[in-house]
Amino acid sequence: DNVTLQIDGVLYLRVMDPYKASYGVEDPEYAVTQLAQTTMRSELGKLSLDRVFRERESLNANIVDAINQASDCWGIRCLRYEIRFVAILTRVLPRFVAGEANAMLVKARAKAEAIQLLAAALAQQHGSAAASLSVAEQYVSAFSKLAKDSNTLLLPANAGDVTNMVAQALGIYTTLTKPQAVKTQDEMPPA
Repeated sequence: DNVTLQIDGVLYLRVMDPYKASYGVEDPEYAVTQLAQTTMRSELGKLSLDRVFRERESLNANIVDAINQASDCWGIRCLRYEIRFVAILTRVLPRFVAGEANAMLVKARAKAEAIQLLAAALAQQHGSAAASLSVAEQYVSAFSKLAKDSNTLLLPANAGDVTNMVAQALGIYTTLTKPQAVKTQDEMPPA
């Protein structure tokens, strides 16, 4: 989606070579200002709306670099560019919020559908065995990922015995998937 933004920026310039600034370009201030605006439009076009708000510093730096490359022959150097504020036009904001809400809804529906499919698969014959195998694979994968990504690794006492590790993972899974007995009012201890 295209979103209309209102952006205000401040440009800090220094004339490094008065001769080039006088004879290299007709109106140096106007030329650099136009260059800053077109560069800002170009850089903003590369980003999503949420990244525009998060990445102001990198936007500022990219704009300064582009201005300095182009204005060197004009004898002008851009010292700094600062985006003062970014505002979404009010007529666009409701559409943006609705789009974000719709994306969250689609994600939630997909997750609910995945849970339903998993529940249906577990209800089928050998579904529990397949889930046990999947949990065991994830357990072993998690330990191997920890070994790659971290210099600290917590291992069970018998880390050399992979079958025992898998058995532990299956035991944890079995315990978590057992239906829990619900105590009735009669079984509750007196308060």
